Amino acid sequence: MAPLELVIDPESTWEPQKGFLGLPRELRNEIYNLVLIETPKWERRHSPLCDLCPRVTTIFERPVFDVDDATCKCKKRQNAGLLRTNRQIHYETAPIFWSRNTFCFTGAKDFTYNNCNVLRHEYLPLIQYVSILAVSWQEYQWPWFYRGDRRQGRYMCSHSVWPFLSVLEGLKTLEIVPEYIYRPSDSTANEDDDDRYDHTRLVTHIREEMPLLEEFSLAKIIVYDVNPKTSIINPPNHWWKSAKAQDRDLVYVKAKRALDLGKLTTEKEVKEQLRAFNTNFAVHVSFEVETKLLGIAENAFSTNPSQPYADGYRLREGFDDHNTSADLRLRDGTTATVKLLGLPITQWTRIANVKERWREDARRKAAGKPSKWQEKHNTVMQEKQEAKRAQRGEEASKEYQAYVEAKDAKREAAEARERRQRRKVKAKEQAGLARSERQAKETRDAERKRVRRPK
Repeated sequence: MAPLELVIDPESTWEPQKGFLGLPRELRNEIYNLVLIETPKWERRHSPLCDLCPRVTTIFERPVFDVDDATCKCKKRQNAGLLRTNRQIHYETAPIFWSRNTFCFTGAKDFTYNNCNVLRHEYLPLIQYVSILAVSWQEYQWPWFYRGDRRQGRYMCSHSVWPFLSVLEGLKTLEIVPEYIYRPSDSTANEDDDDRYDHTRLVTHIREEMPLLEEFSLAKIIVYDVNPKTSIINPPNHWWKSAKAQDRDLVYVKAKRALDLGKLTTEKEVKEQLRAFNTNFAVHVSFEVETKLLGIAENAFSTNPSQPYADGYRLREGFDDHNTSADLRLRDGTTATVKLLGLPITQWTRIANVKERWREDARRKAAGKPSKWQEKHNTVMQEKQEAKRAQRGEEASKEYQAYVEAKDAKREAAEARERRQRRKVKAKEQAGLARSERQAKETRDAERKRVRRPK
């Protein structure tokens, strides 16, 4: 019997996957890094397409973390939507997004309520870099009546920061303001109130709760007005004459100091580190910043918020968006590096921003859409038209109301005339009736006298 030959044709042949997911995993990871890893919010600048991006080199840019304008989207992460593409991309991008980015929060409430309460538990161990700071003006630059409320509201959620921080087991770098660790109460009536703001005991266990922690820093962002016309301190009785924020040239100075984790074993050591930061490091940094960078005389420097300065601040030349840091030699012999945020842009950046806006207009034009300027112009014109329509409607309503009121007044006047006419007719009738009665009585009296006359 001849051998049988069995031939099996494959139903399909293997072909490499097409599209983005067909790329090697290493190449996809490089793309994910370029797309998802962004500049920390403290150092992020406005997009060239943002309305708050300066168009000239003489304007100080308002940092994205201190802007509440609804039209500005620069505070949000631009490419986080990539995680919602599909499950495979989410599985590949989530570790990169959560472990490689620095998550910055402008206050304890922002950290506690808006992030940790809604974040998935499987992502918490991935977070490695956290910065929780509060933007603070120099105390004398705030109106005297507003200082206490601002301090109270700034740290009112500090008690909830540390329980959430202890959940971040993979944390490697933590940056926080000292007031979130310990802050004496503003009230001296109740000494037990200090316990509300004393978290030094939790810091002593930071090594146990965060075993991977490599850097623990105290930091603060201080705002200076470098416009000599508006930075001169006003007396407390002239606080209403203070310039508005949009009329000031604001520079945000970020200073930090890394703590020795080996010296945070007791509450006393933690408070000593906080005292050294607040009374030594912060004061020395303020002195160097104000005298070396902002043009204040050394004999005019003071930490007393109620003592006015003779001259205003003026930023030293040479600082821009390409030169944002300064190395300071402190009076105690140590060195510190500060970051200056909100600086003006250079001419090169201005030209690059203009070109980017041109490219965006070209893309919009190719897609059949109006340019950014035209869209804004159309929006403004539409708002004006709506305002005019609303004004015309209001005027028409007022005219109709006036017409109704005039008509009612005319009707009331006619009714009043008619009532007066009726009263006149009634009075005339009553007068005629009274006259008739009087004549009848006179006639009766005359007849009665005539009948009684003797013959």
